[in-house]
Amino acid sequence: MVIIDPIFMAELRKVFPRVSDNKIEIVTYFVYGMTCKDIAFHKGVSHQAVSKVLREFCEMYNISKLDMVKAVYAVRLELYKHLRPTL
Repeated sequence: MVIIDPIFMAELRKVFPRVSDNKIEIVTYFVYGMTCKDIAFHKGVSHQAVSKVLREFCEMYNISKLDMVKAVYAVRLELYKHLRPTL
């Protein structure tokens, strides 16, 4: 079952070029309100694996608190929409 639209995922790859698709998917689920437990169930992984992905994302983007992931995600996505070259 696909939850994230493939076109949106293509945009997210450009917004977060250093992050794998799997990690982008987990971070996106978290940003849109899924709990770590729900994400783990959906992805078929452990709660600890989801927490590790979120910690790695925080380290990669120098985010000090997990609560700030949502803000960084939203700002980067918004900046990408405004700054991307128009074709």
